[in-house]
Amino acid sequence: FFFLFFFFFFLMIRRPPRSTLSSSSAASDVYKRQVRRCSSYNKTEDETCGKGRVIGLLAKPREIEVDSVFFAELPNVPDLLVCENVIGWFRTVIGSMDDSSNSHSVAILCIEMLTVYARQVREGIASIYASGVLEDLRAKLLSWEHIPVQVVPILVELALPSIGVRTLVNHPLSTQLLQLVVDIAAQDRCPASTRSGAFRELSSLLSFSDNLRLFKNGPKLESLLALCSQIPLECTDDFVVLVEKVVKDTPEMTQLFQFLIHEPEGPSSHPSPLMPTAAEAFPFPTGGSFTPGNTTSHHSARNGRVVPTIKCSVLRMIYDVSKSNPSLIDMLGSVGAVQQLMIICHSATSEVIRVYALRLLALILHASKRQKESFIRANGFETLSY
Repeated sequence: FFFLFFFFFFLMIRRPPRSTLSSSSAASDVYKRQVRRCSSYNKTEDETCGKGRVIGLLAKPREIEVDSVFFAELPNVPDLLVCENVIGWFRTVIGSMDDSSNSHSVAILCIEMLTVYARQVREGIASIYASGVLEDLRAKLLSWEHIPVQVVPILVELALPSIGVRTLVNHPLSTQLLQLVVDIAAQDRCPASTRSGAFRELSSLLSFSDNLRLFKNGPKLESLLALCSQIPLECTDDFVVLVEKVVKDTPEMTQLFQFLIHEPEGPSSHPSPLMPTAAEAFPFPTGGSFTPGNTTSHHSARNGRVVPTIKCSVLRMIYDVSKSNPSLIDMLGSVGAVQQLMIICHSATSEVIRVYALRLLALILHASKRQKESFIRANGFETLSY
């Protein structure tokens, strides 16, 4: 009995079949099959008569023949741009353009190519400035009836040192480009979207102190205030934001109040005997002050709506900033804002402007004890409260 038991027991102990689900045996079988498959392709160069073969688990053998070998070297981009005379090519292409949609697209591509030249070539900015090609571009852009909205940001890229940097290069070319953007915003023929885009682009750039210094060396605040009678009504909000970015020091604040107290010639309210007129109290100097824009009949209707709207927005902007910035209250006191606001309240032809002026005046007298005491001594009464 024991003999038969051990005989059948040893017969049952055998190697499992290949179809078993055991992980160790299945992995072993797959590995053996892959080795046999690879060995059929892995032949030496002598066995394949000098012709290479593709070796891989799933690749099929095929012959590869090499006819010739070429050595390629990447070109030197700066030398290539100089040799191809990009500036001369730019002047030729810009000079041959007309005011069409195709020419607008070509002009954008040309400006982008000039930007690559400025960034890649050593002294590229200086070469562009010395060539005077920007004056040719300015004349062409300002002669168009329609300037695409994409032109302004691409123009600004020309004076930026690299992608992602918003600080302009410290060069006269940057000041020239800023003036060109202001000139584009001043064009009556430009659509409102392009002019608003120009104001927004300038506001973004002037958030940096270095760019603001370049702007003050070029276009300055006077050139912006002279646009008031020319910009569309829907661009006033973007314009006021730009003015806020520019007015950071006492001289600019003085110029801004000169703009606020100026009233175009025409019928106005009767002056009070207790208060001098704006012309008597603050006569405009001959240089460095705001010069009113053209007030001919062509702009009279639009000027009657836009200028008061801008003045109201400026007064509201000064009021909002002063509430959270005590240093601005001190600046307003240094420029004589209390007296000038009293003149605005007296001489302004718009009731809304007078209301905003009174609102700002009340804030100044409430926030500055020194200004309040000075106001009481000068007028002999206290009639305003905040």
